[in-house]
Amino acid sequence: MKIHVIAYDAQWAVLFESESRRLTKLWPDKTLSIEHIGSTAVPGLAAKPVVDILIGTDDMIELQAMVSKLTDADYRYIPEYEKYIPERRFFIRPKNNVEEKSINWNPDYGARDHLFHIHAAARTSPFWGRHITFRDVLRRDKALRDAYADLKYKLSENVPEDKNTYAQGKFEFIQAVGKKLGVQV
Repeated sequence: MKIHVIAYDAQWAVLFESESRRLTKLWPDKTLSIEHIGSTAVPGLAAKPVVDILIGTDDMIELQAMVSKLTDADYRYIPEYEKYIPERRFFIRPKNNVEEKSINWNPDYGARDHLFHIHAAARTSPFWGRHITFRDVLRRDKALRDAYADLKYKLSENVPEDKNTYAQGKFEFIQAVGKKLGVQV
């Protein structure tokens, strides 16, 4: 599948808010930490049109308990990535389960079969800290945000079918930013 990077769309924040409300209803008796992460969470940053959401839990036991609740609510659990990131549980929400009438549907989102990536991790995990830190750095630093957007456009043009090379290029950029700033991202 071709890597599809588009200019920032303010609709991503609306989609996040809508999905965040949906997720909150799954745990009415619990206060969840739900964060908009990834490129769609950074105003002005180009992104693949998939909204990344991070749900924070207290610990790994609570994290594992989220799996059945989310799958019962039509999120597709992808356990294969746990061998690479054991402290995270990853889900997608298939597009056919998104109520289009509740949002302003953008045809650019048609490039994928899903609109949301749901990441669940303990708030004390390195995964949580890295994603929140990198998002916040990009929100504050326009030059860095623009450099990251340029890289993503170039990667999507130069390796449009190679998700691994695209991801590796982004990873190297993120690591360089962390090293430069003296933070783990």
